[in-house]
Amino acid sequence: MSFPEAIGNVLRNYAVFRGRAARSEYWWWVLAVFIGQVIVGIVGDAIDVPYLGPLLSLAILLPSLAVATRRLHDTGRRGSWLALWIAIYAILGAIMVVSTGAVFLGMLGLAGGAPSEDVMVGGVIGVLVSALAMLPVAIWSIVWLAGKGDDGPNQFGPDPRVASDA
Repeated sequence: MSFPEAIGNVLRNYAVFRGRAARSEYWWWVLAVFIGQVIVGIVGDAIDVPYLGPLLSLAILLPSLAVATRRLHDTGRRGSWLALWIAIYAILGAIMVVSTGAVFLGMLGLAGGAPSEDVMVGGVIGVLVSALAMLPVAIWSIVWLAGKGDDGPNQFGPDPRVASDA
């Protein structure tokens, strides 16, 4: 599947969470999103509109979740794994935000009157631990999303490589 075909297919299946997506479809979409975010970031900075990036992220959230779910289906896995990954990242991200806040509170002395090294160290440890905990989840998700899909039909539908010659 070529780059334009993959992008067209993802956009045609904007909110379709059933079926399967070939590796090429998923990874071309990931590349397109990355390029789009870079371009939107540059343009947003140039015209002093910093919220263009988040708007693009919101616009492509549903097709990104849908193609990732279909990609998991292609490997014979349920799309609910994606929900688990998102939940793990949300929890670890919240820990990271709170820990970062603790660092700033400690630096400003808002945690007890004077700058507090204990609060700052605790915050730094929280940030590092949550960041390190995200790493195996990222590796796990990349391995599954980059893996070869099931040959032939599986419980989620026909083989997309046969249909698209990808």
